[in-house]
Amino acid sequence: MTAKQQQQQPDTMATVRSVFHGLCAAFFGYTLFYDINHGGTAPMPKVFLSKLVWLTMTDLYLQIIYHSLATVASLQKRTSLLNRIVDFLFTSLAVPIALAVVGLFWGLMMINPDMVLNEEAKRVLAVQWYNHALHTIPGVVMLIDMYITKHKRPNHYAAFATIVTYCVCYLAFVLYIHSVTNFWAYPILGDLGLAGRTAFIAGCAVFIFLLFVLGDALNGKTWVEKALRSSQLPAALKNRKPKKA
Repeated sequence: MTAKQQQQQPDTMATVRSVFHGLCAAFFGYTLFYDINHGGTAPMPKVFLSKLVWLTMTDLYLQIIYHSLATVASLQKRTSLLNRIVDFLFTSLAVPIALAVVGLFWGLMMINPDMVLNEEAKRVLAVQWYNHALHTIPGVVMLIDMYITKHKRPNHYAAFATIVTYCVCYLAFVLYIHSVTNFWAYPILGDLGLAGRTAFIAGCAVFIFLLFVLGDALNGKTWVEKALRSSQLPAALKNRKPKKA
């Protein structure tokens, strides 16, 4: 590879990443537009943001914000402040929440759809592209992003504190909406007693934490393997043999 080709390659990949994130932001933005017009009734009819009682909707907003920021950040130097913010969001929130939405939704759907969907939700999610836009594609685009972008791994304490704060705030909002409207975001929460409900919520929290750890590990492993395959590594390092004992 010539020096000119090496100089052009990063610019090409930066453009690819920017276009990818731009398309994702536009797609999720349209999904939100569709939801506003056809997505069913909010728990508090006059308060649209009460729809954030569903983890799926919090993830939709998160995806729009993340990909919008990443669209611009992809065209900046990797050391820029915006890229550091995007890298932090990627590990601390975007990946674990997206994978949690995919895993929890389809896992519970396989067990019993009535655990997660009321009759109105079943009607709304009968539109297949909309259902997958909310419950499948977020996880897919996060995995693609992990492959095409070398996200710097953030301070683990700060990232963990962020995901814990996010989950606590979400749970508090779910409980607040129930206290005001007597509406549970998911039917299973109403079907369980206090002990069962507490155990279910705790299990979901542990699942999200494990996805946080898994996402961070996969991100690190992906780029370690790519670095080992890179032709830019010194040949002596790539071909180094372990010393005999």
